[in-house]
Amino acid sequence: MIKNVFTIAAVITVQLAVIKSAIAEPSQWQVKVEEPDLVISTRTVPHSQHLEVQATVNFQAPLNTIKAFFTADGECWKWQLRCSRTNIIDSTSESEKTIYVVVDMPWPIDDRDFVLNSTYSEDQTNNRLTLTLVPSEIQAPSETQVPSDLVRAYSTITYELTRQTEDNHTTLNVTMHTEFGGSTPSSLTNSLLHKELKKDLTKLMQLVRSAKANQ
Repeated sequence: MIKNVFTIAAVITVQLAVIKSAIAEPSQWQVKVEEPDLVISTRTVPHSQHLEVQATVNFQAPLNTIKAFFTADGECWKWQLRCSRTNIIDSTSESEKTIYVVVDMPWPIDDRDFVLNSTYSEDQTNNRLTLTLVPSEIQAPSETQVPSDLVRAYSTITYELTRQTEDNHTTLNVTMHTEFGGSTPSSLTNSLLHKELKKDLTKLMQLVRSAKANQ
């Protein structure tokens, strides 16, 4: 009997170790959208019920043409369709800012707001531009009246633009993980991640094609 108890305990210990090991590492990327110039994937990450989403976009356009759609001028980017408001609430330098963003979430999810530290860098050697957004320690912009029906969310996002060796070819890589907060089931937000990102990136692709045609 004692031997059986120890055997059962050993099996449970091994199972828990396997589960813990699985949780400690992100899962493999699962492709959700696959088109000639756009691929979007999602995966689970440790200690979160919300999926991480990743996208790769290939543009037949020079890097500077696409860079123009990532300006930090205190307005929503034209291709982020659910952004309803953006304010720069602090500016340490031209490359480091703190921004406040309100996002109009799809029904029936309550709208979210974010306070994010934005850092921009250029790697001339590798022909790469990187914009990183991380949750800020600032909880709310002091000069802005924040509507009480907004739910505070926390997002970590990286946008990386890389000029390819071919002329007028640029790749955009996006990695995004958001803790949405509130009472909305993560299954609902997870099911919408790749769909909403596809809408935004499709709009960006349209804008880039139009800008290139007008050059």
